Amino acid sequence: MKHFSIIVTYEPNVQRLEMLCNSLIRQLSTVLIVDNSEYVSISNNQFEGCTILRNGENIGIAAAQNIGIEYAITEGADILTFFDQDSQITDDLIQELLIPFKKISNCVTAPVPINKGTGKEYPSHTINWLGWPKDIFSNGKVIPYQTDLVISSGLTVPKSVIQNIGRFDEDFFIDFVDIEWCLRCKRNKISIFIIPTAKMSHSIGDNDIIVGKIVCTRHSPQRTYYKVRNSFLILRKKAPFLFFLRQSTSAIFKNYLIMKNSENSELYFRYYRMGIRDGICGKRGKCSLNEK
Repeated sequence: MKHFSIIVTYEPNVQRLEMLCNSLIRQLSTVLIVDNSEYVSISNNQFEGCTILRNGENIGIAAAQNIGIEYAITEGADILTFFDQDSQITDDLIQELLIPFKKISNCVTAPVPINKGTGKEYPSHTINWLGWPKDIFSNGKVIPYQTDLVISSGLTVPKSVIQNIGRFDEDFFIDFVDIEWCLRCKRNKISIFIIPTAKMSHSIGDNDIIVGKIVCTRHSPQRTYYKVRNSFLILRKKAPFLFFLRQSTSAIFKNYLIMKNSENSELYFRYYRMGIRDGICGKRGKCSLNEK
């Protein structure tokens, strides 16, 4: 099986990116970097053995992933793994993620993501018949277990599944891209397995804000727009109503707490308000984020 690793970057930390690429090369994966930076932030000399596709602008994670998919499949890829630029992996991660494909070809695998700052595990999620999500943790398991929703970094997909399910939805630009794609897998009865022996260090957001017992992951004010807007857009993509209700309520409430507990609260409020407005109106794709 010819394996490709697709890393989407945007003004990355070069040292961390080098560590990720070098580990993937040692694991005999063909490494493809799809760079959304608006200027040349990484050079070919620094990343020998990798192919770099430069977009020259931030076209969003979904569009960049789709460019990577097209290139990799054209080059003969059988299985693809997607990574964020700051993920850190062990030198046996790819081998662990590929093991289930020796028996089941029509499935998807993912590692256990570990919070780089706290060392705690990020959960995956299952969705019950009503559409309500539930957090799932590895809890010492050693055998792969099934889930419904995983993050995109570490997501490992055979070419046949991509041809069946389709590529990533560029309407989202960023945020909820992985969720919407996983929901398609569920509707099409494509199993997603967490490989508990495959660990990946990862960080989501800039830092956490703790208000009472509520933990909120803070992103930039601009990113807040997409997190709020896309929580509404997911309903238009055939998500279960209760799932949409949970996601939109959480996005509105948690981003409100982030806004109230940030120094630049006025800027957060601007993007927060625009996200709600555009979400209700069904706006899609990349937005200028300028007040109208």
